[in-house]
Amino acid sequence: MIEALGRLSQESKVMKILRQVNRNKTFSVKSHQKRNEEVTQELSARSAAKRCQLAALQNDVRKQYCKTMSESSAATCYV
Repeated sequence: MIEALGRLSQESKVMKILRQVNRNKTFSVKSHQKRNEEVTQELSARSAAKRCQLAALQNDVRKQYCKTMSESSAATCYV
């Protein structure tokens, strides 16, 4: 009977440790998922900003090209 109580106590300790490990795993997975979402949003924002910068540069190049063409010939250039 004393052995049975000792085993029960050990099993109880093991189960307690396993529950804690499972909680830690769940927390870890959730924190990684949250971080992944944050990184994805940050990369999307950076990508959008880069597309805007590229569009602005392309527009500036077109304007400069049209200005140069207009100065060198009588042709009218539209952007």
